[in-house]
Amino acid sequence: SDYRVIYDSADAHQMPLPDGWQERVNSFQKMLVVRCIRPDKIGLGIQDFVIEKMGEQFVKPPNFDLRACFDDANYMTPLVFVLSAGSDPMSSLIKLSEDIRARIDSISLGQGQGPKAEAMIARAQGAADEKIWVVLQNCHLAVSWMTSLERIVENTDPAKCNRQYRLWCTTYPTPDFPVSILMNSVKLTMEPPRGLRANILGSYKADPICDPSFFGSVIRNEGDEWRRLLFGLCFFHAIVQERRNFGPLGWNIPYEFSASDLIISVKQLALFLDENVEMPWKALRYCTGECNYGGRVTDDKDRRLLNTILGSFYSENVLGDGFPLSASGDYRMPSGEEVKTYSDYLTFIEKIPLVNKPEVFGLHENANITKGNNDTTSLFRSILLTQKAGGGGDDGGGDKEEDGDESGEEKQDKAAEGNTTEDEGSGPQTDEDVIFDVASNILEKIPQLFNMELAELKFPVDWSESMNTVLCQELMRFNTLNTVIVNSLVEIKKAVRGFVVMSEELEKIGNSLLFGTVPAKWLGASYPSLKPLASYVADFLRRLDFLQAWLDDKSPPVYWISGFYFTQAFLTGTLQNFARRHSIAIDDCDFDFDMMPQSHEEYTKPPMDGAYIYGLFVDGARFDIERNSMADSLPKILISPAPVIYLNPMRKSDIEDRWSYNCPVYKTSERRGILSTTGHSTNFVMYIRLPIEAPEPGTDPATIPSSDPRSPNYWIVGGVACLTSTDD
Repeated sequence: SDYRVIYDSADAHQMPLPDGWQERVNSFQKMLVVRCIRPDKIGLGIQDFVIEKMGEQFVKPPNFDLRACFDDANYMTPLVFVLSAGSDPMSSLIKLSEDIRARIDSISLGQGQGPKAEAMIARAQGAADEKIWVVLQNCHLAVSWMTSLERIVENTDPAKCNRQYRLWCTTYPTPDFPVSILMNSVKLTMEPPRGLRANILGSYKADPICDPSFFGSVIRNEGDEWRRLLFGLCFFHAIVQERRNFGPLGWNIPYEFSASDLIISVKQLALFLDENVEMPWKALRYCTGECNYGGRVTDDKDRRLLNTILGSFYSENVLGDGFPLSASGDYRMPSGEEVKTYSDYLTFIEKIPLVNKPEVFGLHENANITKGNNDTTSLFRSILLTQKAGGGGDDGGGDKEEDGDESGEEKQDKAAEGNTTEDEGSGPQTDEDVIFDVASNILEKIPQLFNMELAELKFPVDWSESMNTVLCQELMRFNTLNTVIVNSLVEIKKAVRGFVVMSEELEKIGNSLLFGTVPAKWLGASYPSLKPLASYVADFLRRLDFLQAWLDDKSPPVYWISGFYFTQAFLTGTLQNFARRHSIAIDDCDFDFDMMPQSHEEYTKPPMDGAYIYGLFVDGARFDIERNSMADSLPKILISPAPVIYLNPMRKSDIEDRWSYNCPVYKTSERRGILSTTGHSTNFVMYIRLPIEAPEPGTDPATIPSSDPRSPNYWIVGGVACLTSTDD
């Protein structure tokens, strides 16, 4: 159809609507249509809308001019840097101080640093016409001292204060920063450059690389290796920063890599090259990947990714002319003939494509859709935070007089049951009516609690069958969640009808039901889920059906792994059964994984050992059952179902090495989690070895580039993972 053309277009937000609708709708209404067809293009659509209605200057960030900001301030007016991820104003501040010949007294705030900062400010204010700048870094880490800072600023005596004194503060957005200082200060923000070209160019134009003496300081091999590795390091820095834009596909946790990480790595690179005859690859990778950048990384999967990316730039390959940095070759290392001087490198960097394709990050083209969807979701969640549920008012939220012989008690009973007959279709529903109807609809679908007494009689604790314990524990967890959901729905129905007080907690539940999101109270007692309300309820009911069928009959031949509340208990129980059956220590056992060719309905008998599982999804790629190996995603298909997997327990020493990708499994697409009291992550489940296409026999794995699907690194850099549930 004509709308299919819009769906398939790379610029869906700019495509005209078919059937004459382009002339019949305005710009805002067209965005509503785009929201339904291609939600990932909403951000670009809004940008075009702002340009049309307000002008292009409202979507282009102004050039950062620190000197102009300094000129606007004085000894009575502080300058406040509002930090963003990856920004570090200190290098720019130091450069400005050197130009003006001012002295910087800097302190990073934290526990016990308040009195030192006060003494530093007092010395600077009392100095005799000496250019002294006091820089208070990370004010958001000294919340308790902010009242003292506010007092110091307010009590500054203009008659006694050094007129060359300046106070600089850096802070992340926080509600605890003194409002009076914000109102009377010059406020600045400096975001890191957007796009690879701007990022690399910014690195080359910043200290110390822009210093001619430093750029030409390494004389080893006439500086050729130094310049190539320096370019590779700046490219790596841009890659790790820009990957944040792709959400969990880029990093599980969005780390704040900053210019300081690059600066120390550049200086170490120059030092190691000067002091070593042979290229110290191991030392370079360790210092850069484990210390400088890796020091920020807290997730082991992210650390694996970081070192894999770094390995592509700190390798012999980058020393060759024109080595490709992406599969297409659009991004490459410069050749010796192209670059000889600092200005040659700037010219080469200017030729890097302005719009970055996902391939340069090692991601599939679908990653752009994922990025757009994440941006759209974040935007709409922010919009919903600004909304406030209506209070009914004249639209029917208040009480109405009505004729008839019903008593007040009868009216209340009917209202509580939702059986009112007063003008029910005569006007639009109020927010209270919507909340009441949604709560009633959900309550009708939720079954009774599981009979735990029957479950414990039918599936008693058995040394030879750990699944009995797993089932009973799952039933108890779901009973707890069921109780929380039902009780909250009953209470909110009473509250909107005025029978109980609408507490703050009930108001939050009502707002969630109104806007179609899962109430925070439910999530506090729930398994991890990112689904909207309707999908969450459907998924919850399906999980209850899965456990009810197990309770009514016996253990299923194939387990729906997505249906478990605590998935790790099921995995441990499966290993425990094998270990006890064969008298092996459970610590000596692990799973091997076999991809099964048939659908889960066709497996009617369980295996002798282990278990068949289904219900996983592959995010960032797909599994090709015919070839029995991983494959790239199909266009516009972001997540694909994984095959039935046989969890085959065996001794660790008996597990054979084979060509595979060690794929992490998460409960939700958010991927990051926290360590719970059980010692398990709230999101990460396990690793599964997924088979990939094997190289020719005798091929050295180290020679396979990360851009080759036959390399496990290809799937690591691609952010490929398995999920037990999707977001929709």
